[in-house]
Amino acid sequence: MKIMIMAAAVALVASNAWAEEMSKGTVKNIDQPKGTVTIQQATATKVGANDEAAPTDDFKVQDGSLFSAFALGDKVSFTVETINGVKTITRIRKE
Repeated sequence: MKIMIMAAAVALVASNAWAEEMSKGTVKNIDQPKGTVTIQQATATKVGANDEAAPTDDFKVQDGSLFSAFALGDKVSFTVETINGVKTITRIRKE
């Protein structure tokens, strides 16, 4: 019985890791010296809606090598985790 419970717990943790949701947005600013990027998040609104009102957030970049994956104005998909109280991009890819 204990083995079944442990196996279920491991499966749940593994499925959560695979189910990490990617957010989408547009790169608005890159500050490599600070290790941050500003992204205007895509909104799920009606066709033709104004994206200028979409939220824009600053994120820390976990790994400096990620800066080579995108440029200003790029549409990107990214994963954010809160690390030490800071919203941090852990994965990012150009769309």
